[in-house]
Amino acid sequence: RKSNVLYKFACQQCPADKEAVYLGETARNLYTRGREHHQNYLRQQQESFMIKHQKDKHSQREPEFEAKVVSCFKDCLTRQIAEGVHIRRCEGEVLTLKAEWHQPALWKGRSELSRE
Repeated sequence: RKSNVLYKFACQQCPADKEAVYLGETARNLYTRGREHHQNYLRQQQESFMIKHQKDKHSQREPEFEAKVVSCFKDCLTRQIAEGVHIRRCEGEVLTLKAEWHQPALWKGRSELSRE
């Protein structure tokens, strides 16, 4: 029931070596956000990652996703950056659409001093 979290939904029907995951972040708790994802599925909302994945990979069978909190945060900026990093580092199939997480590519910064 912790709030301000990075969370993951992993498809239990996909083989472990081809894991399909949805990564997301919320200021609320995972229970509340997870209920919204489930309601989107039940209402057949086309933006539902569960509907899209089930249609594409599992012949529209009932979804079996395991949800868990990946990390907890104290501020929204750190949480949002962590989401982008986790999405970029994910080795399986990412069900999160880039349009959903609204983040530009992360750039490595370097500062230089110059003397005249």
